[in-house]
Amino acid sequence: PKLTLRSARMTPLILTAGLAVVAVATSSSQPTSTTVGRTECPKPACDKTVRLLNSLILNLFCLLSWWRERCQHSCAITHEQQRVGVGGGEPGMKSAAMCDCLKATNFCGADPQRPVEFGRGTAIVESYDAQCLGHDRSMPGKALGQLTALTLLWFPIQRPLCRTFKSESVEDLIKNFTQRMSDPTLAQIFENTFPNCLDTTVYSHTGRNDTFIITGDIKAMWLRDSTNQLIPYIALAPSDPPLADLICGAIRRQATQVVTSRYSNAFNMDASGTGSSDTVTTTPPLTPTQWHEVHETKYELNSLINVFKLSTAYYAATKDLTCFKDSPSVWIDAATIILDMIEMQQAGTDEDYEDPLYKFQRQTTVATDTLMNGGLGVPARRCGMTKSYFRASDDAVTLPFNVADNAFAVVQLKAVAPLLTALGRSDLADNATTLAGEIDAGLQQYATLTSGGEEYYAYEADGFGSGYFMDDANIPSLLSLPYLGYTTRTDTKYLATRKRVLSSETNPWFFRGSVGEGVGGPHVGTGHIWPMAIMMRALTSTDDAEIIQCLTILKNTTGGTLFMHESFDRNNAFYPHYTRQWFSWANSLFGELIIQLANERPHLIFKQELM
Repeated sequence: PKLTLRSARMTPLILTAGLAVVAVATSSSQPTSTTVGRTECPKPACDKTVRLLNSLILNLFCLLSWWRERCQHSCAITHEQQRVGVGGGEPGMKSAAMCDCLKATNFCGADPQRPVEFGRGTAIVESYDAQCLGHDRSMPGKALGQLTALTLLWFPIQRPLCRTFKSESVEDLIKNFTQRMSDPTLAQIFENTFPNCLDTTVYSHTGRNDTFIITGDIKAMWLRDSTNQLIPYIALAPSDPPLADLICGAIRRQATQVVTSRYSNAFNMDASGTGSSDTVTTTPPLTPTQWHEVHETKYELNSLINVFKLSTAYYAATKDLTCFKDSPSVWIDAATIILDMIEMQQAGTDEDYEDPLYKFQRQTTVATDTLMNGGLGVPARRCGMTKSYFRASDDAVTLPFNVADNAFAVVQLKAVAPLLTALGRSDLADNATTLAGEIDAGLQQYATLTSGGEEYYAYEADGFGSGYFMDDANIPSLLSLPYLGYTTRTDTKYLATRKRVLSSETNPWFFRGSVGEGVGGPHVGTGHIWPMAIMMRALTSTDDAEIIQCLTILKNTTGGTLFMHESFDRNNAFYPHYTRQWFSWANSLFGELIIQLANERPHLIFKQELM
């Protein structure tokens, strides 16, 4: 089948014109070229031209380059749809339409059969699967293919036609906000990002019993990511029973995952998944079946605490105890395990050196992807805080007590106590409250650094008296302490910490470049800024000008996709200088930011007459 859209048939002419414009405009710069197949593509031309002229005509080339990427992205999706037997409408029509579109452009040698690149790794896009059946199938197959091509070329709203979950309350909120927002680009980004978790990452959902949420480009469920992907929808759950059921299903899935492997941070859909190849010693050990259910066995305190975060937020909003009761004892079992793990990891290294509860080793060229000291990690001394061997970025810690993780634990241990009491487990509630007090005392004594008479928080500590300062974009972070609920945005120690986090003089992972500034981290490396950190800066700011600056950077660094990415190069946000174009957590956090601004500072995003 061939595309019948006049605009699609004219694509080669449009592309040729775009290339000609760029060639004329950049002839003096003589960019290097890469020859792929029959097309010679001046790769740096777009970037140099945008920086030089920033004009509408030359941005056309970027748009066309971006369109080619989206076209390839859609081809990969539809090939995967054909593999699993879904797609809606006439078999093969959408795939054929998109691949004809791709072949017609032959732009930079794009190959629809090849995987789509995502950051460090490569993966076939699997945002659609069998659960897509029944969603948005009202259009005939031929029209579906045509509309997709038209949408890719002309419209910035990139929501999929086949969505993995639909919520009327979410759609109503999007409509309410976008009609009132004063900046059309921010409105378009919000319309794309806020529903992205529901649109694309609900990999499996069977009502209140079970929900499996993938991260985006990785077909696995992270405890941390899944919580934060769903958090912006919690407020809508009381008036939206299907949405409440979806979140309840995720809570139950998380509880089952914790019971399956208390040390793991990410899980496969079922035991048919790829088993971990790491050398991991855990007490209790994993069975062969559990190994295949686990995607990664990095012990991260924040992952377990995020299980409490989703549960306590859901209970606070809905007062629904049945979600925690209907599956006999599983959630209580998980809560008991989490409390036990926190308490056990308060121990110093010398207390379990001969028979360690946890060791992790990976054969890798990335130093932060494994633990030193024979897999034991950096030595720790008992001090009240609880250890975390890996950070929220999945990178190994430098010192064993991550301060933001421990602060997060204090908040959520206090928050889970009323839920445990309501479930008839006052013993567990008392344990949670006691642990929160012990950890907080450790934070006050061992997590404070001083410079010039000014106190500020360390990023990590060891209990021996040493502290290490930096900050990472992933959450929990020092920048996020008010967001986590541990302190206020105006607290003196927090403001002193914040000042250091947002300075390249004191934070080795703060970067400033020609397209923006913000916090990055070791996970991607030097020079890459994470949009999540920019959002967190806005979420924790009390200054309108700073918030506007953050929104401006976010708006200008989507690389033309109008989605949030994992990171972007400080001097170039266009493809291929960003990582992870499908990163649902970042999209949800952007939605959370816009909702907070609507509640607290509506004048920054809404038209004056519509506030």
